[in-house]
Amino acid sequence: AGRGARRPAKGGRAPTTPPAPAGPRSESPKSLVESAGEEYARRFLAGLLSGDAALAERFARGMGAPPPRGLDYGKRVDEAFREAAVASASSPIGRGDAYVELGDVMRFAGEFEASGDLAEASRIYGQIAGAIIDNEGFELEGDQGEAGAKAVRKWAKCLAGSGPPPAARREAIGRAFGVFRGGGMLHGAYGMAMMALCSTDADLEHLLGLAWPHAQPPPASAGRRRGRGRRASREGGGSEGYRRRMVSAVVEALDRLGRTRDVNALIAGHARSSPGACALLVSRLSEAGSKREAADAATSGLDRLGADPAIEEAALSIYGRGDPVRRRAALLTGLFVRTGDERYYERLRRLPGWERERPSFIRAVSRNARFRRFFLADILVRERMHRDAIKDSDDVKFVELKIAT
Repeated sequence: AGRGARRPAKGGRAPTTPPAPAGPRSESPKSLVESAGEEYARRFLAGLLSGDAALAERFARGMGAPPPRGLDYGKRVDEAFREAAVASASSPIGRGDAYVELGDVMRFAGEFEASGDLAEASRIYGQIAGAIIDNEGFELEGDQGEAGAKAVRKWAKCLAGSGPPPAARREAIGRAFGVFRGGGMLHGAYGMAMMALCSTDADLEHLLGLAWPHAQPPPASAGRRRGRGRRASREGGGSEGYRRRMVSAVVEALDRLGRTRDVNALIAGHARSSPGACALLVSRLSEAGSKREAADAATSGLDRLGADPAIEEAALSIYGRGDPVRRRAALLTGLFVRTGDERYYERLRRLPGWERERPSFIRAVSRNARFRRFFLADILVRERMHRDAIKDSDDVKFVELKIAT
């Protein structure tokens, strides 16, 4: 036997190589493609490319053609999230080491946008944003989060620019509202997109029909006593933040429709329990020139909800130097009596003609039992009303000492 020949097994024959199975010989990929019929090859390639956006893009680039239309780029984004999840799981520092690559699909959409094919660009941007929402458990941060918000903005911009029929535009408004209502990672971007898509009064009325039922004030008893408006309430499955989002959408839609009275009525309903809504109402009334109503809204809000910086700040912006001193003094007196913040008292003392307004201020302080007991004597001493301070105090020696010092 020649070198390398197998030795016979002990007590038997040498093994034989089994014969090749009957049938056509296997071919190399190149020869397989060459032997395939042209029609079959075309159908197979079309099916392959329609299910793989990345492969279709590579094929088009090789031919010097733009990316094909109608591909599902959402699958591409899903794959990017899966790859990031695998990298995150294997990383020693956790998910911070993972990166979701969105640059390619954003570039594809941008090419369609640049070429003027806004409908296809909008479709791709929408698929990107939708896939991000579907993978919301993996939070995007930094520039990746901005890419998601950009996809939403571009989706709305390209859709509006493509001139869709009213029904398609309102369907998109409904889609945006659904995400905005649900909260989550891109709800803010979808909220802006929702408003940008409302290009007619009919669109705004459509949005009102969606948001109005979710923007109603809580029961009147919710904020009747001091401080209760700060608690997050739940109504219709929504938190205070949820209701605030709905109110913001309704307010913007009503403002754009010129329905100012309806806006103020809605905000006034929420102002009974929400310091933020109360402050907004005060600001809107003040900007509209209804300054006395604004002051009343501020002081009644402080009575009902307790001292709150947002309401106080809005109140202080009602009157300026050109307004009557008496109104400015009345507002500052109300703020001081309701909050006990001495900054309002100091502002009062700096008003021109303070001496004329001081008796009204003293009377207001005297009517407040807490102030009368703890602060009135000090105020009377500071105003050099020493006889009144001694007369009103239960601790004459203490007041005399204050006067002496």
